[in-house]
Amino acid sequence: TPIIKIEGSLGSSYSLSSAIGVGSSTLPVKGLSKLDWVLLKSGKSCLAKDYPHYSLGVTTATSAGAYYGEFVQVANVSSNEVELFGNIIFPSYDSNAIATKVNFVEGVVIEGLNFYNGKISSSNHYILTQYGKDCKIINCTCEDAIIGNFTTFSNCLNCIGKDNVLRYEVKDYTNYYERNGFKITSSQGCMFDNCTSYNGTQPFDITYVGDSIASSFCKIVNCKAINSMYTCFTTHPGTYRCNITNCIGNSNGDGISVRGRGHIVSNNILQGTSVTDYGICLAEGCGFETVVSNNNIKGFGEGIRINETYSATRDCSYTLPLNATFSGNIISTV
Repeated sequence: TPIIKIEGSLGSSYSLSSAIGVGSSTLPVKGLSKLDWVLLKSGKSCLAKDYPHYSLGVTTATSAGAYYGEFVQVANVSSNEVELFGNIIFPSYDSNAIATKVNFVEGVVIEGLNFYNGKISSSNHYILTQYGKDCKIINCTCEDAIIGNFTTFSNCLNCIGKDNVLRYEVKDYTNYYERNGFKITSSQGCMFDNCTSYNGTQPFDITYVGDSIASSFCKIVNCKAINSMYTCFTTHPGTYRCNITNCIGNSNGDGISVRGRGHIVSNNILQGTSVTDYGICLAEGCGFETVVSNNNIKGFGEGIRINETYSATRDCSYTLPLNATFSGNIISTV
């Protein structure tokens, strides 16, 4: 159980009466009301190759997959469909897609809270926000943490963690996924701004929850990962058009790993200490359409790596061109 949990809920679900796709401004369902928020989830995996121009990578390790999906709001209601504010982003919403009403918890602010001697379980959280909208975690600290996540936004919309500081007290390279201090999963438009992690393993992480939707338009900006033992900043497969910008990473392992699509990785300062690791990597056959620009990378075995494969048991290869852009990066090894 998290120490603090901010939680909304899901309401009724509805099937689509006809298929819709990119650019649609209507949702063919009955039963929703004006201004309802809806979680639209496709029946198609975003980690498959059915839609190569929208594929978001491959399934992470042993976890369940993710699906194309997004949060949308109802603008008007007619007899057989609803009109949306804005248009649909992803393809493949057919008769297998589900539209579920979301009862967001909105506008919650936690500010100035301090945790000490934090000894929670590896899979737990200090502050967990689920189905939150416009919530803020501001100027909170966690001292002497051993494992677990400090601040997590899961299935959230437009939530922010800002000016938070986390310190782990254990130097341990094993089970790096147990110290993802600042984490965003299956969320849209969420952000960590000016947050700092000390002694984490993979402290800043944008990913997905198994069997939920992709994370989209999320950001890690102005953040610091000090003495990271694995990767300072990472986007997993199942992420779309996220930003890692203006950050500082001091790593005993890798700098930034990009495994989603259409990201921006710019104006970061990365310092490594290992000749075997990388500063920035477009990994696991993904990183399509990513912009890598104006980063200052020093002390890694490789400045920028493009890595098509992960393991013999996972097909990470694609036939499409990467279409990534690299410009203005400064790389040095000493």
